[in-house]
Amino acid sequence: MRYLVYTPFRCGSSFMTRFIGKNHNIRAVMKNKPITSDDEHILYKHHDCNINVFKDAGVDHVITCIRKPTDIFMSAYIKDFKTPDYPYTYKKEPSIENLDDMVEHFLSFDWSSFDWCSYDFNFNQIQQLTGLNIWELPVNVKTGVSYYPGEPNLTVVTHRTLFDDNYFQHFQRF
Repeated sequence: MRYLVYTPFRCGSSFMTRFIGKNHNIRAVMKNKPITSDDEHILYKHHDCNINVFKDAGVDHVITCIRKPTDIFMSAYIKDFKTPDYPYTYKKEPSIENLDDMVEHFLSFDWSSFDWCSYDFNFNQIQQLTGLNIWELPVNVKTGVSYYPGEPNLTVVTHRTLFDDNYFQHFQRF
């Protein structure tokens, strides 16, 4: 079985990859590693690459996570605002004194334009691979896990399901 965890940045993809890999003894191939492998069972994790590279990899199952976009954007900013390679790098030294400036800096970006943070990009890529439009699919709000059979299959998980003990049992069962 070949799995693909394909989510916007800061949606729990690393957690899902570690959990699935460990509990099913599947080797994970993280971002920026080779896409093809001779392994029968493998787990790929990516955020913003063109999903067509997975058509030849024989992916059987795509897993994505949904989280409030505002949470994604803030989490991405906090995680990487000092990383030089990111377009939203904060060049000044962060401090309480310049907190207003940091907030203004955060608000100055169109966060949906960054493919790694964008639902539009993410869901469009998944639709290209699975033929399923996530915007039009019913989501099981009660469990936070929704499964859609196809070629490949698709599972949509809410962020809350991954990090709330009362809901995590549903993801474990998946």
